[in-house]
Amino acid sequence: MNAENLSFDFNENVAMPFDHKLIRDILRGQHPGAQRAICQTDLAAVSGIPKRKVRDIIKDLIEQFGQPIGTMYGKVGGYFWIENKTEADLTCKQITDACISGLARVAALKKITLRELVGQLDLGL
Repeated sequence: MNAENLSFDFNENVAMPFDHKLIRDILRGQHPGAQRAICQTDLAAVSGIPKRKVRDIIKDLIEQFGQPIGTMYGKVGGYFWIENKTEADLTCKQITDACISGLARVAALKKITLRELVGQLDLGL
């Protein structure tokens, strides 16, 4: 995701499943900005949607429906409605760092360098 191309405008009336709209509306209405992030467990409790499904819905909202949902990792982590470019950049950096860390672990397990692993990847795009 290129934060430069992130659009904060969205079509509120886009066709999506009810549970997706519910999660989107909770984040947009009650958790705007990184400082108001809500953890997955609390979002599941508030929405009545199982925790594991919440994660899948967040993924869909971002990837399929283009909703500006941010992620904070760490002790005060959670999901939030992205309000500005700084929050978009922070989310992109955290996701990128987590991906690189995961790939470094895979490389270590395969006993190859990260560069070698990346050269072998087939992303199926």
